[in-house]
Amino acid sequence: DCGSTSNEAIDFLNQNKIKSLVIDHHEIDKPYPKANAIINPKKDTGYIEYDYLCATTLVYFFLDALSQKIKSKINISDYLIYVLLATVCDVMPLRKLNRLIALKALKDFDIKNSNSKVKLDIENLNQLVTSIEKKIDLMSIRISTLDDTQNFSKEKISRNQLLKNTKPNQELISSNNQNKIVSLLKKDNYKEVKNNLLVEADLVIQKLLKRKDFGFISNKDEISKENTYFERIKNYLAGALKLREFSESLSPRSLITQAEKEIKNGNIEAVIELLKQLPKNWRNPADQFILKVDGMLNKKVLSE
Repeated sequence: DCGSTSNEAIDFLNQNKIKSLVIDHHEIDKPYPKANAIINPKKDTGYIEYDYLCATTLVYFFLDALSQKIKSKINISDYLIYVLLATVCDVMPLRKLNRLIALKALKDFDIKNSNSKVKLDIENLNQLVTSIEKKIDLMSIRISTLDDTQNFSKEKISRNQLLKNTKPNQELISSNNQNKIVSLLKKDNYKEVKNNLLVEADLVIQKLLKRKDFGFISNKDEISKENTYFERIKNYLAGALKLREFSESLSPRSLITQAEKEIKNGNIEAVIELLKQLPKNWRNPADQFILKVDGMLNKKVLSE
């Protein structure tokens, strides 16, 4: 992942009769370093179209070709999950070969059948992520609470201004007549109210999708950590990369995706039921909206 501009360092290696191989994806200019070989799609050799590959992907392809050349028995595809992780961590675009790698890695990787090195790495990653996850969840809750307080104040001011300027609403406020509200909504405003709620639901969904945490946790706590840890990684990658067919159906990102579809279908009831299934730390930004729509449903405000 370096060496494309290390002319002096490679000259030193050559003086000491040490061979060098550079595998890199960063910018490279002439004169190139005098390495024995340089693998870099940005080198002027006709492979610039592959400049979206990270160095780990290039190493993987190199080792794959090498293992075939020397007829190695190592199954290089066992390590494809590392290529996907590196692609995500290096913020490379998910297109062409990168997308194919993501699809295959998520489809084929099975922690139970992986070699001991991969299992150890995953277990170490598990401990690290669990520690980070707790801290991020705490931060997310604090940030969401602050956001909700600010948004509530803005919405309250906006609603009050709207109500003051609307004659039917002035009448309803002064009379405080719930039956009249229901009657008016049923007669004239049913579709408008429902459409407004769908718009509001979409804003809630977009807010949830902006969370900075990993978003692994679902409500299926009864499954052991050992059996679910890979699923947690897999669900996160599937959500982050929008490969939703690989996401476990009760993971937060999957539930949110299902809620998005129900918004498009115009089914506010289904949206609320899906949001209710979110873990508490995820559901916090949506709680007020859920309570509001639940109240309207219970009072049959949203029945035609």
